[in-house]
Amino acid sequence: ACLLSFPPTNERLPTAPPATEHFCPSEGSDPPSTDRTPPPSPPQSTPRERERREEGNINYRPTIMPKSKRAQLVHLTQTSKKTREHKSAVVNDVRDAIDSHDSLYLFSYENMRSDKFKKMRMHFRDGGDGKVVSESDEMSDDEGGESGGGGGGGGGGGAPSSRVFLGKNKLLQLAMGRTPEDEQHDNLRRVSALTKGSVGLLVTSRPRNEVLQYFSELSEEDYARAGCVASRTVTVTDEDLFKYPSSMTEQFRKLGMPVEVKEGRVALVGGGGEY
Repeated sequence: ACLLSFPPTNERLPTAPPATEHFCPSEGSDPPSTDRTPPPSPPQSTPRERERREEGNINYRPTIMPKSKRAQLVHLTQTSKKTREHKSAVVNDVRDAIDSHDSLYLFSYENMRSDKFKKMRMHFRDGGDGKVVSESDEMSDDEGGESGGGGGGGGGGGAPSSRVFLGKNKLLQLAMGRTPEDEQHDNLRRVSALTKGSVGLLVTSRPRNEVLQYFSELSEEDYARAGCVASRTVTVTDEDLFKYPSSMTEQFRKLGMPVEVKEGRVALVGGGGEY
């Protein structure tokens, strides 16, 4: 028989003691073990073993984490400033070009485009052979950037017949000289005083008439940019507006054109035919 003993129920104690269990041995039974150590856990599988097990499953699909929209790649591009040595080298380069050529021209430009400017550089190369300009001769709008020239073109190994300089006007003024005391040659201070705005220097040994004729006829067509004023009167008809979607009606009205939507197409108000 097994006997269990409990404390009296009529006594109120702060903490009731746990019930005590008495083991009653019987025939063929062993006493309970007093070892409280938990059983050993099964061995952990390695990531490679789990991967092999998942590869064998037909319905297994690898989990791909979505890309975070907050973590974006930012390119920290830094450009170094032009040093004093670089500026001095440009000044000396301009002065050497003036000494080795016969004439100096100051030209102005508007709406500069690299591909259009390349044609002018190709024209003033030695011999006009039309060779492709190397990367070292690319136009630079940086401080004292120099373009054009080349290494003698189709001629001998002498100085090039023409060189073009673009850059900061103050650097070009310093190279030519601002006063009679520091000017490189006579009257260069007058050219230095005119070096304002979008201008460049052309140093060449070609005849004066040839250079002036070329610049008087130089003109290149290009697509209009924002802020450009039309050089001629443009007439717009209904046929010209039919190819534009009706969603551009407000944009045409902001430009001052009296337009409306007719049968899903943009047309002039009142059927005027042209504007």
